[in-house]
Amino acid sequence: MIQGNFFRSGESKLHTVRLQYINGELFIYKLSSNELLKNSSIKDAKISGRIGNTARNITFDDNSRFETLDNDAIDTLIKENVVHSSQLIHWLETNYSMIAVMLFSTIFITWAMIQYGIPASAKWAAYKVPPTWYAESGNTTLKYLDEAILSPSELPEERQQRLQHYFLSSLSKNDSPIPIQVSFRHSEFMGPNAFALPSGDIVFTDQLVNLACDDRELLAIFGHEVGHIKERHMARRVLQSSVIAIAAAITFGDSSSMGELIAAIPTFLLEMGYSRDFEREADDYALEYMHTRNIELGFFTSIMNRIEAQYDELNSGNESKFENYFVTHPSTTERTEKFGNAVAISNCQNRTAIND
Repeated sequence: MIQGNFFRSGESKLHTVRLQYINGELFIYKLSSNELLKNSSIKDAKISGRIGNTARNITFDDNSRFETLDNDAIDTLIKENVVHSSQLIHWLETNYSMIAVMLFSTIFITWAMIQYGIPASAKWAAYKVPPTWYAESGNTTLKYLDEAILSPSELPEERQQRLQHYFLSSLSKNDSPIPIQVSFRHSEFMGPNAFALPSGDIVFTDQLVNLACDDRELLAIFGHEVGHIKERHMARRVLQSSVIAIAAAITFGDSSSMGELIAAIPTFLLEMGYSRDFEREADDYALEYMHTRNIELGFFTSIMNRIEAQYDELNSGNESKFENYFVTHPSTTERTEKFGNAVAISNCQNRTAIND
């Protein structure tokens, strides 16, 4: 016998009742008068799942309802007579080993999606976009940068033309399906730097050109930037960032103030990780690029060391123990292990421009 309350279909009046089960049939009797209020086959009844110690409901085909707090008795009724999905839910909720398994499974699946799923999907999508579609985005980006942080190059026109010819003449048909173009800009904000746009534009800053002691150092940087274009890194980063932003919004919802900051931290760290992976891919391409052109690999190391030394000088007094973690490029130590020691250049003041 299970004691509880009964509500007839379409009525709000509560009846204190007892429920009995006999040979597959449920009988509900009014507790005060023993009047039979309802009988039904248990197969036609819907029994709600157990959620803690909240009330359970048995709903009949005419929408009348029996309600009780005696969860254990209802569980016994179910076990003896039917296999009900609610029992599985309750078992999962109370089985701590299964909870632990599901938790670790969720963590593993999330990690696998971040580590492999998102990058692989973005790479597949980036290569599905025809190269001609990248031209407009690259032109728009360069126009914006020209208005914001870049200015016309101050290098002599002849120097620019010689470097352009030197870089472009080193390319083969297999280097990139996207036509490569080289241009130069002056930028105090960016300092010695170079970057590649999805349109095939590679931009060198005057500061980087003037920092080089040998044009083969610049050619090594050029090979690295060609790697970015061939591997569709900018398009992949945009796709990855979009997926991460959507996932963060779903996970954290409409967060505000501190919640927004907390939600942004993992997004920032993931994007930095993806950026380092892209830089490593571009380094691998530069390594192959220099090998096939018989350029000593140490030229890449020497220009990287000089860039790092200049940035260290500019940032002196603002160092952070977290700096190496948040940078978007592999460490110079890591790159030295890949490319070898820097080429010794006796007098950088008398720079070697092999294309002059």
